[in-house]
Amino acid sequence: MDRRHPDGRRTRRLILLALLAMAVLALPAAAQDGSVSGTVYDREGGALPGVTVSLQDADGEDTGKSAQTDASGAFRIDGVADGAYTATASLQGFRSLIATVEVSGGTGSVEFALGLSVVEQIVVQGEIGEENVLRRPMTVTGFNEGMVVELGMNNNNDLEALTPGLQIGHQSPDSGHGNHLYLRGIGSQRNQEFFQATAVATYVDGVYTDELYGLEPGNLFDVESMNVARGPQGTTGGRAAIAGAISFNTIKPTAQFDVNALAEYTDQTSQRGDLAIGGPIGDSRVSWRLTAGSWQGEGAQPNIGPGGDYDEPDNTHWAPQLRYLGETVDFNIRYAAREDSGAPRTSVELTGRDVTTECLLTGTDPDGNPTCLFPNPFLGAANQAPSVRDCDLSDPNRLICPGDDLRNVVDYNTPGNEDSELQMAVADLNIRPSSGISLSYKGGYRETTENAQTDTDGTSRMGGPDDPFLDANGYPFADTMVNYFRYSEQTSHELRLASSFTGDFQFVLGAYQRDGDEPYDARFFNFAVPAFNTNTLATCQALLPFFGLPLLSEHGTTSRQSGQGGVWACPGELLDWSNAGAIGAFSDGNMNGHWLDFYGHSRFETRAYYANAEYQLGSNWTLFGGIRHDQDIKTHVQNDVRIGIDFGFGVDLWIFRNAAVEGFEGKNDAEWNQTTWNAGFQYSPTPASMWYGRVSKGGRPGGFVGFGNMNEVTFDSEELINYETGWKGLLADNRLQLEASVFYNDYQGYWVNSTRLLPVERRIQGESIFEGEMNTIEGSFISGLEFNAAYRATDRFTIRGWYNYLDSELGDFETIYCCDPAAETVTHQFQDREGNTFTQEIASLTNFGGNRMPLQPRHKFSVTAIYDLGNVRFLGTLGHTTEKNTDVSNLPKYKIPEYTRLDLRAIWFTPREGLQVHLFAKNLLDQIAVQQWRPNEGYGFGTGVIRGSLTDEREVGVMASFRLGGRKTLYGLGGGMGPSAGGK
Repeated sequence: MDRRHPDGRRTRRLILLALLAMAVLALPAAAQDGSVSGTVYDREGGALPGVTVSLQDADGEDTGKSAQTDASGAFRIDGVADGAYTATASLQGFRSLIATVEVSGGTGSVEFALGLSVVEQIVVQGEIGEENVLRRPMTVTGFNEGMVVELGMNNNNDLEALTPGLQIGHQSPDSGHGNHLYLRGIGSQRNQEFFQATAVATYVDGVYTDELYGLEPGNLFDVESMNVARGPQGTTGGRAAIAGAISFNTIKPTAQFDVNALAEYTDQTSQRGDLAIGGPIGDSRVSWRLTAGSWQGEGAQPNIGPGGDYDEPDNTHWAPQLRYLGETVDFNIRYAAREDSGAPRTSVELTGRDVTTECLLTGTDPDGNPTCLFPNPFLGAANQAPSVRDCDLSDPNRLICPGDDLRNVVDYNTPGNEDSELQMAVADLNIRPSSGISLSYKGGYRETTENAQTDTDGTSRMGGPDDPFLDANGYPFADTMVNYFRYSEQTSHELRLASSFTGDFQFVLGAYQRDGDEPYDARFFNFAVPAFNTNTLATCQALLPFFGLPLLSEHGTTSRQSGQGGVWACPGELLDWSNAGAIGAFSDGNMNGHWLDFYGHSRFETRAYYANAEYQLGSNWTLFGGIRHDQDIKTHVQNDVRIGIDFGFGVDLWIFRNAAVEGFEGKNDAEWNQTTWNAGFQYSPTPASMWYGRVSKGGRPGGFVGFGNMNEVTFDSEELINYETGWKGLLADNRLQLEASVFYNDYQGYWVNSTRLLPVERRIQGESIFEGEMNTIEGSFISGLEFNAAYRATDRFTIRGWYNYLDSELGDFETIYCCDPAAETVTHQFQDREGNTFTQEIASLTNFGGNRMPLQPRHKFSVTAIYDLGNVRFLGTLGHTTEKNTDVSNLPKYKIPEYTRLDLRAIWFTPREGLQVHLFAKNLLDQIAVQQWRPNEGYGFGTGVIRGSLTDEREVGVMASFRLGGRKTLYGLGGGMGPSAGGK
């Protein structure tokens, strides 16, 4: 044996062994050069970013390898050896799915379609920040984008039908007191911001507005969410509100290109088209979005007269946006504009009219002779109003027709015209300089001009060929019209500092400022009175000085006389008095029918500061509380009226009660201060359930009295304490979502729009024994309960619904009711403050104590059933609202009848292409609801006419929508439309 080179052989063996070892070690490495890739979709086929996909081996052990999906839903896991694996896809709010995947030749692929882990996902604004509706410790109804589309919501009427406790008031410009929203019976009885603040705060992208015009952004197209919070609001920021808040949030730009288009056609011959498009700008952090649309059609209120249809949409809207989204900064700016040039919705008659009585209201002239103060404008009319022709008009104790018989049809000779527009800008800045603190600023500007004209006499009668002031049959008649012109400019700023600590304590500090300028001019016309439609200026100038009346030329516009009894002038003597830009009078002495003007102009500002805090005790309990202080300052720049009087020639009576008039200085910078607060707890025995209780104080600042009171100019703030407790949670493997709550509102002061009998210690013989026009009374309450449920019985069938019960009671309040023509005049005996007795002949005294509040149905419910059959979804929604009172009198004959609404919808969709086609029927039963009518707008003053606004008649149509890129799934009522969840 050759032993001359033993070290060499040993070296060679060592090298060989090392090479073998390296080869062995290299085998797994070479085998692990493979990958698993794929895409995660939602149930409709839209890409899901942010999904975590992890790998487990054949024995179920975690391999430690995972990846997250990108914006297109794609993922890739590298370093995977050939073999059999299981892949798990998980994302918060969605059901985690497991699928098998075989890696062969270095590649393997798998796809997932995730379904929601809960019935509905809805995010709302809370005191501390955004949170799921199931974690907000108060009653909130929310709608995400998918629900808005699937339910076909495009206006406030749809929102009312689907929300507990919400009632829509007047939606017609011929209402003299503006349009209002009510929550749980709390609303406004007078013109918002001019006489009193709104009860329900409304927001678009976080910016408050008191105007209902243009409130639904883009006819609810491209809206990401809506929510209605009930109970006092304020410590969440924005404007404080005593009843609740409604918020609309539009979709912001993202870094992913997307297109959303919609087209709709209905049997009311309306056509609607909307388009939203957006995406990134190059490779920058800036993205953009543009939304635009148009809604046109024939009138939803057919007119059998010559004036053309009413409620005729002709609006366009557009809204560009820019957004910068950085590591610590999110800045979004949105501009929105809308124009309306169609015919507005108008009030219609709700009951029959007297066509035979010559005089509706009698009295005496200055010489004591009997005279007719209010001739019947319907004397000799050939028919009843078309809105009530199917009604039984024989029951004097039931004046309002039921919804089965009413028709939203009018008979007018005056065309309805609208020339209104909206401009709005929102700047939203969020800065997170550290992991525990964020700073946000929201600035808003909103400018609206409403200019609407409607016929108000209820007939299409016009002057005959021989006499323009008598109809064709020789009868006197009414030919009246109202032109409502309103301008509003509001700006707001809000600064908010919020924590997001990892510990148990969180806080929010905020400051809010808002100011506004709102002039308006309500112009009333009567074309059937000769003195108002002929030039009698020369006669007026010659004769008026001999009547011995206080003249405008002698006393001016700011004297005590001009504010108390008023001053007289000939037509055209005072021109262009309106600050709203409408024409105030006519220089040629011919009123051209323009006999009455209400000039209003309010200027206001709000300053508020608020703080919220919450502290988590252990893993189950959370305590929270907040406090807010508001300072409201208001000025009545104008509160004036011009009344045309028929002296055989036209004469103007001017009354000035603005802040510049002697005796009304209290209307200049009137100030109200209020402190509101909330405190409560949350108890979560499990992650999927929560008990809560809260006590909160709500309020709204006082306001200015109207023309019914010359001795006082302001009235006190309204306040209540709200007690609420409830439970929210998920049951049955998260398929059942339940919410239940009870509440009690204890009013410290409730507004009643009526005079009140003075207490004995304040009565003086020879003076009025009644006070005020708006009184704040004690001893009132509201109580109720709400129950909400959503149950996904199977992957194909879901049912959701809610029920609310409301009760209320007014405190003791004795008055003379303004508005019951059947009320008798009787002689009452009273005692004055000196103990002396005296008598007065007045209408019967009425005590409102114990009555229910207006627009507050005792029962209201809605049920929606959803069933998926392949690529078709069927929806049906049944809602019912019981009768409600129109005002605090609670007269049975004035009650608004109950109402049932049934909507049906079938939706065909494609899982991947983002195409939907809807066939729908709204209000299939063709029942029409009376939204509101006010007895103090005419019936109690001899006109014999009851007018109010109605909901829409049955509407049948087809709608198609298309989505390209972005989110194809709308996570709505059934958790998104598409194939059943599972790996594929």
